[in-house]
Amino acid sequence: MNKRVLVCLLMLLVMLTIAGACAAPAAPAPVTPESPAAQEPPDLDPVDVTGTRERVTIWMAPDDGRFTIDSGLPQRFNELHPQWEVEIVTMPWDTMHNSLMMGFAGGELPALSQAAFHWLGTFKPLGTLRAMDEYKANNNFTDDMFLPYSWEHYRGVSGSLYAAPFAWGPRALFYRTDILQEAGFDGPPETWDEMFEWGAAIGNGVDRFALAPLDAWLDFHFYSTLLYGHGGLIVDETGTSALLETPEALQALEVYARLYEENVIPRDPAHRVDALQGFIEGYYAMVHTGTWWFGLLGTQAPELDGVWNVALLPEGTTTTTFGHCNPWIIPVNPQNPDGVNSEAAEAWLTFLFDVENAIQLSRYFGQLPPMIAAYEHPFLRDNPHVMVFYEALTRGVNSLRNVNNAEAASEVVWNMLADVRDGVSTPQAALESANAQINNLIRQ
Repeated sequence: MNKRVLVCLLMLLVMLTIAGACAAPAAPAPVTPESPAAQEPPDLDPVDVTGTRERVTIWMAPDDGRFTIDSGLPQRFNELHPQWEVEIVTMPWDTMHNSLMMGFAGGELPALSQAAFHWLGTFKPLGTLRAMDEYKANNNFTDDMFLPYSWEHYRGVSGSLYAAPFAWGPRALFYRTDILQEAGFDGPPETWDEMFEWGAAIGNGVDRFALAPLDAWLDFHFYSTLLYGHGGLIVDETGTSALLETPEALQALEVYARLYEENVIPRDPAHRVDALQGFIEGYYAMVHTGTWWFGLLGTQAPELDGVWNVALLPEGTTTTTFGHCNPWIIPVNPQNPDGVNSEAAEAWLTFLFDVENAIQLSRYFGQLPPMIAAYEHPFLRDNPHVMVFYEALTRGVNSLRNVNNAEAASEVVWNMLADVRDGVSTPQAALESANAQINNLIRQ
């Protein structure tokens, strides 16, 4: 494709993305953990930054970047690599997305950037990501060293890898042990049928409900959990056909609708409050969420220590749940076809794949590293809450990945859920409409 044409197409895509963002309802970031520092930063000597150092810019989301800085790892990296000085630049997820799109069109790019897992379906067809196969091979990173699909999550239809794994984000069930015991249950439900039974016993339809509602991206993640657990998929394995007009997708959506109809999740919108605050106040007994809640509960509700726990999510016909590994990408454009500084970017990745460095980041970040060896470290191995998430990862996770326009397809799903939840559409009709819309998106 002529470079001038590519630049024009990229600029048009940026404008359409921004316009779409203005029209669409605001969505929470896909991953924004709030976990606190578990210990003081390591005692490292200050780095003497001189003019001989080359600045290496890394883009990250606000909390992720802050935790990375607080961990002391950039300083440690600089000491090991005196030719470079890492600079972590933080920005909101939507700003990062649009900044990358502008950079792809010939603007400023970082040496390395975080990305949301569903962005790659938009970025890869544009030829704006550096392939990672050679890097992986040169470092002897084999798949058996990593959690399942850590790398394969980002293998495109062409067969090449276009990202490296950063942090795993599986889902589990946080629950209030005191509320469940008060209702006569020694533990959380293990199936969705039991969830309905627990819901009837726990909730009163006024100021206590069994399960918290979720919004936008997080609601899309919740339905994905139900869908994968019932043996369904959003799109086929080739990423070219939507699969929402199936018995499995319908069964999952009927479970979703029934949770609201039976007030397991508040049916009345007026009774839907923030999931975290509701959990802290005892308004909700259970929440479908991720590891960033460790930090949220530790900082915002230390008084609940000992009265909350974590369990695997209820099963459908399979043990597969929603989960994704957020990636690192090396962005490229016509001015930097191999990346701004791919050598430094690769060195940073290798640095973070060291188990001790990964554990140091996990102490602050709260998310789970992709290397299996990290779970042999006492910091993770001896934490029963962490090991629940680790078990979820090993039992099977899936997500909408490596699909054209995956971000827009996700929006179709959460709008579908709102229509079903609010009685605008039946599950069958909503699935038919969503299936057609997603096919139009992913076949573009």
